[in-house]
Amino acid sequence: MTKRDLSLEKILAAAAARIDQSGRNDVTIGELACDLGVRPSALYNHISGLDELRRAVAIDATNEAADQLVNAVVAISGTAAIRALALTYRAFAIEHPGRFAALLLPPTAQDDSLAQAQSRIVDIFVRATESTGATGDAAVHAARAVCSAIHGFVALESVDAFTSKVSKDASFDHLVASILRGLLPRPGRSRVPAASIVCRQC
Repeated sequence: MTKRDLSLEKILAAAAARIDQSGRNDVTIGELACDLGVRPSALYNHISGLDELRRAVAIDATNEAADQLVNAVVAISGTAAIRALALTYRAFAIEHPGRFAALLLPPTAQDDSLAQAQSRIVDIFVRATESTGATGDAAVHAARAVCSAIHGFVALESVDAFTSKVSKDASFDHLVASILRGLLPRPGRSRVPAASIVCRQC
């Protein structure tokens, strides 16, 4: 690739591919320039430095994960939506380990682009939880619990914390089943129609 052909989009795509290959949100300007076939100085026409690069990758990765979660719950609701979100979130982490690691980068402000992207993911879980019949604060509490449980399992799995020979797939299924039992609608609670599960910020 020549310097003239270089763009921010190509830089971010190359960075995402490299961190997925390594499984870590860790890339250097030199490595990225080598991957792109340009001098390191060429990258500085598009980014100010490594911090900006990592932040841009994190924003893209978080929005990509949110998009996949939205697509996973098209035309479904209730506990089926929660199960779909859980499976999709784990699949994203397994298929894109570096990009999953990038999701953990903290935002610099509550209303910056990264914070907005991260809030999309939480909002999708809130909407899906509301479709089980939960409302108001109860829906937010439940969604936070669901997010924490799923993310916790996936994050531990991503760093090979589960060393037992017991099936991780079976353990994840057990986790999701436990979550769903806690979200089953009680008598008198109605579910929100499937069409209403749409990210408020999408």
